[in-house]
Amino acid sequence: MPPLLVVLDFDGTITQEDSLDALTRFAAHYNAAKEPAVVSESSLLDDWNISVIEPYLRDLAKFENEYTPTKQDRTTWEEEKTYLESLRTVEESSVERVEASPIFKGFGDDDYRRFGREAAAITADEGAEKSGQPTPTVRLRPGFNDFLLWWAAASQRSQQQQQRKLLGLVSVNWSRHFIEGVLGVADSEHVQRSHHTRRRDRTKAAAANKMNIDEIGQSAAEKDNATPPPVISKLVVDRVVELTLVANHITPEPRINGPPGWQKPLTTADDKQKAFEQLRGSLKHSSGLVVYMGDSKTDLLCLRDADLGLILADGPDQSSLFATLRRLGYQVPHVHQDIRPVTKYAWARDFTEILESKILSKLCG
Repeated sequence: MPPLLVVLDFDGTITQEDSLDALTRFAAHYNAAKEPAVVSESSLLDDWNISVIEPYLRDLAKFENEYTPTKQDRTTWEEEKTYLESLRTVEESSVERVEASPIFKGFGDDDYRRFGREAAAITADEGAEKSGQPTPTVRLRPGFNDFLLWWAAASQRSQQQQQRKLLGLVSVNWSRHFIEGVLGVADSEHVQRSHHTRRRDRTKAAAANKMNIDEIGQSAAEKDNATPPPVISKLVVDRVVELTLVANHITPEPRINGPPGWQKPLTTADDKQKAFEQLRGSLKHSSGLVVYMGDSKTDLLCLRDADLGLILADGPDQSSLFATLRRLGYQVPHVHQDIRPVTKYAWARDFTEILESKILSKLCG
């Protein structure tokens, strides 16, 4: 069978909502804790809203109002792609404001992993009051951990079927390490809850609550300023699931750097498409099948270029992607409908619906 690549977005796809607010609030909380007599969490967040959020929203509104052709007049992929790439100036200006803010100053990779672990742990510990901790949470879409378990089992079967399977994640999130933290804890916590009949002792649970990161060395492509192989992240659930993660990185200064080997941060749909093509190239097989899962306009080009594009949304009227694809002439059936082999796009509310539909199982033989 041909190899299979499944690539996922993070914010709004794996998670139920954008996680950048939670990331920012954790940074403000712990930054203020360093010098409570000098700065407060509320003052950091107030400054953040005034210097970062409000200017971004103004820039975005101005861009949307002035851009031509207007949304209703964009009816071709080329027009939509040009529009999406034109957003780069808005996104890069926002990155500069983020870097100028003191809110992320002084934090290292392990700090961001801790923020992610705590955000996921607060979510898993439903309703628990944790003294001295910030309260924002990062909630996964239902069924994501079951999806990982399904993927691990399917990958094991594929070794006998001689079908290579790769799992990737592409995100414009500012911190790859925050994503690692969220996934590292949320997986094991939720797997324990959904498989409560399996009792684990504390030692085994602690061993499951971690993510091991392997950095790939420089390739010839990297030396030639091409995009190098990305970081491989191993998620520990009931089994080890390898996830190829392409996302940004915040340094202590702070600066938002792109994935290893990228000259700039990953910010736009065009950037995500380049990362997506990088992952596709890792299949090393011209007839490989590619599935992409996303929720927002930065995912549009990746959804287009996949063999099957799955949109995660709370409903067909609650996703801008639906309106865009319909404007471009496509129908987007729900995964529980009669999906034909020629179907290009489908949607689901969560990973539970995707697994129930068996739409991925059909690609795995």
